[in-house]
Amino acid sequence: STPSIPECCNVTARQLVDLLGHLPTVSSFCFDNGYKQSFLKEDEDDHTLEAIPESVLPHLKSVELGCFHGRKNEIHLARILLNSATALEKLSIVFSTFSKVSREQLEFTKQSLMLPKDSKCGGIEFS
Repeated sequence: STPSIPECCNVTARQLVDLLGHLPTVSSFCFDNGYKQSFLKEDEDDHTLEAIPESVLPHLKSVELGCFHGRKNEIHLARILLNSATALEKLSIVFSTFSKVSREQLEFTKQSLMLPKDSKCGGIEFS
């Protein structure tokens, strides 16, 4: 089965990437419950993304982000995964059924998550 983080855990993007980097046999990961609290701490921002080396997650091939609301912290995590998971074949984003995501927010999310030019990812799937 695909490992997932329990909803009670409050980890930063950096901690999650570090954890996944130490689990070389994990090729798929699912965030099926979304995020209850901010995934970014006050001192963590987009510069954290730049500080994470490329290819730190060479084994991660598939990620599902469930209960997605299009919040800054969720987009930030998706961008980190797109930039640091060099073997990523598929990123699935499942919007929350309780989310009141507007058409504009959906378009913003899609634009924010453009694939890096050198990405081998087959694509981002929105549902």
